Parts: sequence; C-alpha cells; structure tokens
Amino acid sequence: TSIINTYRGVGFPDSAKVCYRVQTIDSCGNLSDTSKAHCQINLKANPGNQENNLYWTPYKGWKADTVEVQRLNAGAWQPIDTLSGTDTAYTDQGLQCNKAYTYRVKYFEAGGNDQTSLSDSITVTPFDTVSPQTPSIAPTTTLNDATLQTSWTASSGDVDRYVVYRGDGNGNFSAQDTLQS
Repeated sequence: TSIINTYRGVGFPDSAKVCYRVQTIDSCGNLSDTSKAHCQINLKANPGNQENNLYWTPYKGWKADTVEVQRLNAGAWQPIDTLSGTDTAYTDQGLQCNKAYTYRVKYFEAGGNDQTSLSDSITVTPFDTVSPQTPSIAPTTTLNDATLQTSWTASSGDVDRYVVYRGDGNGNFSAQDTLQS
C-alpha cells in the first residue's frame, strides 16, 4: 500500500509560477534523486467588450490531454469549454457587461493516471463600448388637451431601458421618464 504525503504551501505572489520537487532522505542520510518538477497553472484575465479573455501558464509535470475552462455559477464550478492540452488562452464571449465572472482551468493528464491539476481562480468584469442603436421616433401627437403621445421603434441589440426627454421647442430638453425595454 502506498502512502500519499501532502504538503501545502501558502503565500505566493500572483505573478510567480510556483513549482515543487521532492527528495527522499533515508535514516542514514542517503539522498534519492530529486523528483521531476511540477508547476501550478497561473491564471490571468483581461476584460473585453462583452467578453473576458483568459490566459494561463501551462501545467508542468506531465503532458496534458485536455484543459477544461470552468466558470463559477451559483456557488458551483461549471465547465464552459474543453480545449486541447496545449491551449493556454480562451475567450468567453457574449457576456453581460458590468457583471463579475469567476473562472478557473483544470488540466487533465494524458498518461492514463487520471491526474488533474486546478489553477487559481480569477474574477473579471467585462464592459460594453458599443452604443445601442438610435431609436426611430414616430410623430408626436396630441391625444387631448392634457396628454401628448410619442412612440418609437424598438432599438435592436443590447437595450436595457429608454429615457424620454421633453423639450421647449428651442432645443432645451430635460429627462421626463425612464422606461424599461
């Protein structure tokens, strides 16, 4: 029966790739060769226009068969894509702007030993720089002495709400109401 020994190191800088090697010393002081180095996956990300761009250092220690990109959803890690074991970047697209997304990557070993390694996690928030389409307004009409009505064609794409402005005819407008799309 083999006994698995575990060491947990803490406190490493974000930019550092941390690797471990192990050596055995017997009771007489004889040293084994040092094991092969194994290095963790260091995950980084940049927010993009309704997307998050992930990139990472590859796992070092064994050949990877596949890499699974995972996103935290309601407290549970969910796979969102499976990549080749040599891939070191992924773009998660079609995301909601100003919403934080948390990711990690999981490497699967190619040697048939069912070994895996997880990266650290990272949280990144995409933005949106694309302005929505300008609404096409219909004629404004008087319904009765106290009520005016204006209508517009709904804008396509990412529309959250409309702001209705009223002016005095001289170009001076002020916001009157905000309507959900």
